[in-house]
Amino acid sequence: MEQIKRSFGVWDYIVFGGLFVISAGIGVFFALVSRKKQKNSDDYLMGSRRMHAVPVAFSMTAGFLSAITSEFFTTKSLFHATLENYLL
Repeated sequence: MEQIKRSFGVWDYIVFGGLFVISAGIGVFFALVSRKKQKNSDDYLMGSRRMHAVPVAFSMTAGFLSAITSEFFTTKSLFHATLENYLL
């Protein structure tokens, strides 16, 4: 059985770097825009306490599931080669 080389290539680094730059750009943009609206860190962290429980719960659930999914499936595919086996 042939060994599969598991390492990042040039295109992997380009995509990863591009996603990082886009995400950082969005964060910097909204930090600069919201600086005018928010007076202190409590306004930023708590959303000025004007949000209802349902959107906050959805946001927290999506963030939690996104973190678990990205960590678990990426690690699983890298260590166990599930994607390569499935595609071959």
